[in-house]
Amino acid sequence: LFYDIARCDEVFHPRSTVRHFAGSIAIMQRNPFSGRREFGWMSVVELPFEVDLNSRRLYHGHSLIDLQSRLRSEFSCFIKLCGNEFKRYPIKYGYPYAWIWGKQSQDVDRAIEVILAALKQHRRECRRCQFEGR
Repeated sequence: LFYDIARCDEVFHPRSTVRHFAGSIAIMQRNPFSGRREFGWMSVVELPFEVDLNSRRLYHGHSLIDLQSRLRSEFSCFIKLCGNEFKRYPIKYGYPYAWIWGKQSQDVDRAIEVILAALKQHRRECRRCQFEGR
């Protein structure tokens, strides 16, 4: 919800007013997982899921854990899987997602491209996955 609201705000998401950030899907925010309260750029990616026999959604995001070191070394970005089934970062509302944070908006955007490619590959191999997001 915060992400959607912030994307409409010129302070948190400078879009076209600042050429450097034009076209970015990242928003400016404090890193809620850091005790240093540092500002940076974040974005979210919806996760693919399968529907089990009881019509429950089972989200597939564990494959993204393998990308953590690459995202950190190439883009200085961090990824967290947020959702009750991922245990460490449960959520109260909405569907599970991957949360990406970095110090530069362009780094976050490039990390998102890598994540989306990995999810696309996972969906191709899994064949049970459905996907409603971008």
